[in-house]
Amino acid sequence: MNTRNIFTDPAVAQFYELTPRDRQDHLFCKSLARNASSVLDLGCGTGELTVQLVKGRRVVGLDPAGAMLDIARTRPGGEQVT
Repeated sequence: MNTRNIFTDPAVAQFYELTPRDRQDHLFCKSLARNASSVLDLGCGTGELTVQLVKGRRVVGLDPAGAMLDIARTRPGGEQVT
């Protein structure tokens, strides 16, 4: 597989949805953002963590994988993320 497909193929992006929901890295990141009024999520992927950070703050998610951002936009709360 061409590595460029990782960033453009929606089927590949779907694999990121198979990760566990209560990940330790997500819990750690949420603790870091606890008192923040804004967050920049670099490499936000499919936006699972990104939408969890929205409550009470401005959140921007950035990722080179357009297929992953398409998934992120469809998440509940995804419309609140820039």
